[in-house]
Amino acid sequence: MLLHGFLALVPLVAPTFQGEADAPEVTQEELEAWTKEIQAEVEELRGAKFRRPVPVAVSDEATLMEYVQKREDMLESPEVRAANVTVAKMLGAMPADMDFEAEIRALLEGQVGGFYDPETKGFYLMKSFTGGLARSILAHELTHALDDQLFGIDATLEARKGNADAQWAFQAVVEGSGTAVGNAWTAKYGKLSPEEMMEQASMGMDVLKDAIPYIYKPLLGSYLRGLLFLSRANSLMEMAMGGKEPTQDAYAQCFGAPPLSSEQVLHPAKYWDPDLRDDPVELTLELEGMPEGWSPILEQTQGELGWALILEDPAKRTGLSSPMAVMGVVYTRASSAGWGGDRYVLLGKGDARVLVARTIWDSGADAEEFLAALDERAEFLRSSAKATADARGLEGSGFEFGAVGERGARLLVWIGTGADEARAVDAAVKSRVGETGEE
Repeated sequence: MLLHGFLALVPLVAPTFQGEADAPEVTQEELEAWTKEIQAEVEELRGAKFRRPVPVAVSDEATLMEYVQKREDMLESPEVRAANVTVAKMLGAMPADMDFEAEIRALLEGQVGGFYDPETKGFYLMKSFTGGLARSILAHELTHALDDQLFGIDATLEARKGNADAQWAFQAVVEGSGTAVGNAWTAKYGKLSPEEMMEQASMGMDVLKDAIPYIYKPLLGSYLRGLLFLSRANSLMEMAMGGKEPTQDAYAQCFGAPPLSSEQVLHPAKYWDPDLRDDPVELTLELEGMPEGWSPILEQTQGELGWALILEDPAKRTGLSSPMAVMGVVYTRASSAGWGGDRYVLLGKGDARVLVARTIWDSGADAEEFLAALDERAEFLRSSAKATADARGLEGSGFEFGAVGERGARLLVWIGTGADEARAVDAAVKSRVGETGEE
């Protein structure tokens, strides 16, 4: 998926509002008292017991950013992070001149109320974070602590390295759980004032208004679509009218055998309904016989959410201006639905880069719809490749695509080299479906 590994932090931090300037800071004693009380309430709402107390501490922004850097380094190397950004820029998911790391940090700085650290098993509350909303977020984050004690978080993320789409699907389970219990806690115990409810509805909007979909859709989707997934619903209306309240057995299933793709999160029946279950098709890329000097830098999976981001109309890639806009975010589209599986590889030779992708779809009609959408975006994708090359002072760029068999499609994007060499690299990449057979 286009997701940068940095977004694996999503389930563990609590984006919110800046504390009021004149509000007294929460003391360590107050935080510990809150935690003892809210842990018991989370146990009641969730129907499960904490195995041990959760250590808590009042923290500050400097500690948060140290934590962010530590988690980022644990999840991905700097080289992999840079490669993810290169792929996003080559495919037009972010502007060629964007400093992605700076954008993410700007999103977090001043907008995070607290975070749960799976390494220390503790929760840290920003010292400027106060009031009823602080308690509400504490309930949300304590749910993460409970899930971590019962099922483990980092072990599953680690097991899914190399497949960001599958990692995001698990993140949606984690964040959906926190959102479900956090919402239930707020409804029963929150006692928010009208002012706090208004602030809760609008929290974080000042940074989202200028954000790009590549950043905010995976971020918000892990919360909102994760909640819908656990409720086995496709929309908030469907959840309100007939969604299922997650049971402890359902949580155990989702954490023990999490959804395998963003497709299963975005279409819950493809996970929950045995008759509609739709696991991803495994695609394997074989890279032997590469032209001289070319070697792989990154291999990953886009998934349905990733392709939806790539195929979004560039004219509609705007930020979010209101809470209502958040509720109306679309995470997929007809041209990315029907996804069966994919794999892509970024290869390098000096500063030159070639991106080779292979996809397989549920039907020939789904593949044709995807190819038609690529054709509609072809000029934009070519211009994105050129802008990326220009920003790096490289000569040569391009974009091509085509059908592979009845249900497959291929993409080729290059910067810093010519079409002939890029096509030679593409031709050397062989793909297999499952254990046997070339695509």
